[in-house]
Amino acid sequence: MKKTSRRGFTAMLISGFLICFMAMGFDSVAGLDYYEIFLNNKLVVKRAMNQPFSEQPVSLNAAGTNDQLVITYSQCHAENGLGKGRTIALKDSKGVVVKEWRFADGSASNKAMVIPMKELIEVGKGYEEGSLTLVYSSSDTGPQKLMTVKLG
Repeated sequence: MKKTSRRGFTAMLISGFLICFMAMGFDSVAGLDYYEIFLNNKLVVKRAMNQPFSEQPVSLNAAGTNDQLVITYSQCHAENGLGKGRTIALKDSKGVVVKEWRFADGSASNKAMVIPMKELIEVGKGYEEGSLTLVYSSSDTGPQKLMTVKLG
């Protein structure tokens, strides 16, 4: 009788470890705010809000004046997962807003917030590389740092 219970216990233990190991292999953002930033169609940053913010600047030096920065921000507690009263602000190293873009409320057909690189490049002139940060906010959430940018 002891051999049967020991085998059963061992099988349960191994099954438990396998389930835990497999569960750790998936990256879930359910219940969390997260965002993605694309330069044209190339993913530049993807982050769930439980991940630490990287102060390391993201270089946008290769971007041209006809390119676009496209940001999608999904909010777990907002209606339809997208915010209302959405804004993206560009702040300097002291937290002063240098430029702000306002966007319509998010909807299934209006998720993306598009910033022309021409505007970012123009505003970024005269600032030290890596000293400007993009910050998202909406009526549903407070300011959230998205990324520090490096503009040639």
